[in-house]
Amino acid sequence: MEVIISEKVGKRPQETLSFFKSLILKEVKNLLVEIKEVTEKNGFIKLIFEGEDSEVFLNIIKNSFNVAPKSINDLKANPIFKAFVSSIEKNKIYLDAGIILNSDFKIYIPIETLWSQLTYGKKEDIKTILTQYCLFKDFPVEARVIYVSKNEAEAAFSDKQLQFFWELQSFPFERIVIADTLINEVKKAVILANVKKGIAEIKSLSLLIHLLTCKLAVSSGDLALKLQKYLPTARIINFVPKNIKMDC
Repeated sequence: MEVIISEKVGKRPQETLSFFKSLILKEVKNLLVEIKEVTEKNGFIKLIFEGEDSEVFLNIIKNSFNVAPKSINDLKANPIFKAFVSSIEKNKIYLDAGIILNSDFKIYIPIETLWSQLTYGKKEDIKTILTQYCLFKDFPVEARVIYVSKNEAEAAFSDKQLQFFWELQSFPFERIVIADTLINEVKKAVILANVKKGIAEIKSLSLLIHLLTCKLAVSSGDLALKLQKYLPTARIINFVPKNIKMDC
């Protein structure tokens, strides 16, 4: 069985593939499944496996990582999907969902939908919106299909993704987003930078994107500077929520 995993391999594909393989080998430990191949396909992870427990293993993979739609028909059958921000234009953002059977197929979210879902109808510049919600290149999101044609699909953020954005903006915690590195490297950097006491939670949004929640009143900017020293090739963004309302 061959599937495309909804995970990008990034700038260090071999390390990402090796890390992913180590994770799934733990999952097949007690299953009658043989991993035949873990390789890169159009920037995503291609996984080939076989065995009596293949369907069980496939369900585990879907729950843990998500399986990318291979074709337009897959997208129609499963309208909620995981994708990654791929490019930005003045009036839309494009998403990469890993569809391999039509390389010219485009998925986008128009700026009108961004206004409706993220700015309460206020017609803000797209770069302002993307900065406010950390929607940089390769950031993972969950989206839902609005309509599909032969060459493109219009999408919107799913309810789950909107809940994530709401929490990001409404809770009084500064955060740090770390991209282009694996979780074991992030945890090591946290220890070496001596910032563990200022972090409440470390959560992986994908194999290569991680969200660190700072404890109350801890500056994300200060922690980000310390972490950058130990993660020199990573993109590190400190995030301060804009919509906090304090009850006095």
